[in-house]
Amino acid sequence: MTPTDRKQRMSFDVRSADKNGAMPGDIVWIEATGGTLARRARVLERIGPMSDPRTVSLISIAANDIPVEFPPAALEEAGRAKAAPLGDRLDLRATPLVTIDGEDARDFDDAVFAEPDPDHPGGWRLLVAIADVAWYVRHDKPLDRAAYRRGTSVYFPDRVVPMLPEALSNHWCSLVPHEDRPVLVAEMRIDAEGHLKQHRFHRAMMRSAARLTYNRVQHRAVFMLAAAQALEQRRAACLYRVHDQPDLAKLEALREFLGTLGIAVPTGQRLRPADLNRVLREVADKPVSQLVSQTVLRSQSQAVYSPDNLGHFGLALARYAHFTSPIRRYPDLIVHRALIAAYGLGDGGLAEADRGRFVEFGEHLSMCERRAVAAERGAMDRYVVAFMAAHVGATFAGRITSVTRFGLFAALDDTGADGLIPIRSLGQEFFRHDEGRQLLIGERTGETFGLGDRVMLKLVEADAATAGLLFEITDVIERVERHALPRGQGGSPADSRRGQPRRPVAHRGPPRDKRSRRRK
Repeated sequence: MTPTDRKQRMSFDVRSADKNGAMPGDIVWIEATGGTLARRARVLERIGPMSDPRTVSLISIAANDIPVEFPPAALEEAGRAKAAPLGDRLDLRATPLVTIDGEDARDFDDAVFAEPDPDHPGGWRLLVAIADVAWYVRHDKPLDRAAYRRGTSVYFPDRVVPMLPEALSNHWCSLVPHEDRPVLVAEMRIDAEGHLKQHRFHRAMMRSAARLTYNRVQHRAVFMLAAAQALEQRRAACLYRVHDQPDLAKLEALREFLGTLGIAVPTGQRLRPADLNRVLREVADKPVSQLVSQTVLRSQSQAVYSPDNLGHFGLALARYAHFTSPIRRYPDLIVHRALIAAYGLGDGGLAEADRGRFVEFGEHLSMCERRAVAAERGAMDRYVVAFMAAHVGATFAGRITSVTRFGLFAALDDTGADGLIPIRSLGQEFFRHDEGRQLLIGERTGETFGLGDRVMLKLVEADAATAGLLFEITDVIERVERHALPRGQGGSPADSRRGQPRRPVAHRGPPRDKRSRRRK
């Protein structure tokens, strides 16, 4: 048996008595039983055959330790939920608020309404109503503990692992049409230029007038900005969604790469989102557009949750907090609780015991988000590889998307499937990694393979269990035109050897076949 994690290179021997009903090709949970030399194991649980599409999601769920089963106490608590009373809530049931979601959405956690604002000619009064999850999920109850452990819902092509049980996520907290539902409402006044002039928050009762979809409505109100600003004005703790300035080392690498394409980027700390947007506009109609977009994206810092407001670089906002999806994101629930407490809106606000936990919240919930993204991406990668397995030996057009010392990564034009081109497959010579210009350069022939080059690729291997594709380059369709870099910023192969220690050289590849020798 071999692991589904490509990082684990060992295999295990499972004796017949320890197979627990598993068949060849099945995905299973195993427990190692032998020493490091024996590498024996026994099957604990049979997940299913790789031919079953449901197995793909189960691999990602297991590999990323996604909690699946709710504790019985949490399910019992959700089962006791009932309609919230109107009480002191603002009654918005006659206001035609509508939800706007995807065609296949099952839970509806936000609704919007807009009308001309008589106090600001040309402006608008906006209402953004969000499901009042805090009314149902109370501090440190079984439901709260289960939701916090999950941190977020996780979405796969064949299933959803929800943050909250179905009794809440698809019923009492879902803003289904023509049903009374408790909500937290942001009321905003926007002037004719789109500036936020006023905002306040209410607890309310609404009745959705209609469910609209993105195919029918092109715009959606967001103003998460107002939630963060409101908490700051009340001097209350906030869990911000922060996106810091790009790391200087990554920024320098981006600048060097763009320089090889003849694109200038400001130096130092002066980089602004507008500078990157200018770069993207500059290449919008060029063949390297997608390549530049991906490279710019990779240079960015990772967005995280934090009580320290670092701003949101990507959105060019001074403050930002997630607020609109408390059914599927625990950070939004924390912001709701903070607003309820700060505005004195009744029960379910931020507990006193949680006021000093915001650093912990940020770290844990950022981890949960990364875990969910990894699981979702892993499942999609395996589905793509399973599809590609029927095409081993075929050739496809693609583009090199990453250059490393051990090889190249490329994505296919038609499917977007990406995989590795091992350096050993490139030819019988040493290839040097020029990091500044994102190239592999043949020491003897000077042949180059670089970021953005379009190539013809032969699919050599497709392993759905590990989500791995291996390619070989059969031809180069088009090479990206590159400019020489100034001395000290990567430079040419000769520059890199002049007066500098030579970089470690990559592996020597096998002899090329006839088709490879013709490639120039």
